[in-house]
Amino acid sequence: MASSILVNVPILVLFLFITCSLVASAPETYYIDIIDSIPNYNLHVECDLNGLQYPEVKLTGGAIQTYNVDVDLPRPGGNYVLSCDMDYGTARIMSGLNFVLFDYQRDKSRCANKRCSWEINEDGAFLKVRLYEFEEQ
Repeated sequence: MASSILVNVPILVLFLFITCSLVASAPETYYIDIIDSIPNYNLHVECDLNGLQYPEVKLTGGAIQTYNVDVDLPRPGGNYVLSCDMDYGTARIMSGLNFVLFDYQRDKSRCANKRCSWEINEDGAFLKVRLYEFEEQ
């Protein structure tokens, strides 16, 4: 009886180890905010995440559009990249410009709390890296 326990315990431990290693971990979720800071114009945004095309979104001044990117590592075949075509106004100013708003390899360390906030104005797209509140004197 004791010899069968000695044989079965290592097999049981090996089974538990293999079973636990096959369980996939939950993906990390990053949030990418697009903030329209262009007064008097609508911002047209059309984004693509690794080949998945999102429908065009029209934002008005001050509006925010948030995209969720679930990073489930390792991803076979590449990186997680969210790129967006943006333009505004009736003349479609900035038309044809593509902005990479999230690249996992680039942004995993610079987007605080897994949130990348991009402010879009007439001069382009700007990542808010850190926000400080200053005391009034």
